[in-house]
Amino acid sequence: MGDDEVRVASWRWVTVTELANSVEVQFMEHENRQATIIPLDKSHYYDVGAMQVKEYQTHGETRADNVASLRRTFRDLRRVINANFSGGDNELFITLTYGENMRDVERLYKDFEKFIKRFRYKYGACEYILCVEPQARGAWHGHLLVKWVGRDYVYIPNEEVEKCWGHGFTTTRRLTGVDNVGAYLSVYLSDVSFDEADEAIEGGVSYWPVHDGFIERQGKRYLKGARLRLYPSGMRIYRTSRGIKRPERVRMRYGDIKKKLGGLTPSFRKVYEVERGTFKSRMLIEEYNMKRQGVGSDGEVV
Repeated sequence: MGDDEVRVASWRWVTVTELANSVEVQFMEHENRQATIIPLDKSHYYDVGAMQVKEYQTHGETRADNVASLRRTFRDLRRVINANFSGGDNELFITLTYGENMRDVERLYKDFEKFIKRFRYKYGACEYILCVEPQARGAWHGHLLVKWVGRDYVYIPNEEVEKCWGHGFTTTRRLTGVDNVGAYLSVYLSDVSFDEADEAIEGGVSYWPVHDGFIERQGKRYLKGARLRLYPSGMRIYRTSRGIKRPERVRMRYGDIKKKLGGLTPSFRKVYEVERGTFKSRMLIEEYNMKRQGVGSDGEVV
């Protein structure tokens, strides 16, 4: 079903999320005015569509359930990132890796807590978002977005960050010129490069991760969505400092937000099929990048 089949009249209500460099507009073709589930207690709910009492699931029932849950989590994560990070000179993007094939994600979280205390003591108070990433060979490492509120410019040599980390290699760089930091980080968290898959196979992993097709970025080929199958069910994939703000979502008429955006055209537009019990609809998501004009964003919505 083509995206152009969903048209939004100017009087229709949409949900608007204003972020650092972009505005996201979400439109549901049909509103769900009747609840599809009725909570009964902490463990059970009544499914109106199926007319059954069911148990809440703390983890995905299947690998497909877990992947679907991760996609929703990553969409929320993109919004949180883009509400706080814009690629400014007071921001850094740091990757924390191990010198060994470290497969314990709980150890990664514990090591990070020690690292961030040393890091803040040495370089001052800062806000952060930490995202953990499983590699195809089974190892874990972390991607850290960090910013210093109230400072215009920050420079820290990677050698100093690596000493502060103390468990292996680090990379420290700016995201200057990146106009959608959330989409940029999504590449690391969702797609697997051919090089990484080949390295995993050479290391004894006898499979290629299930994927959603192929994509090429900057001369490298990736397996789309393959990394989503590597995350354990129910795990917490990111953590934030207390000063990280959550994006505010407001309801307004489509014509009002279009007027506010002027002549800006969507840099991303996609239609999703929505089905919950007996309720069916289509959801349109448009993203307007304030630093980029025109259609054709290569940012992927996970």
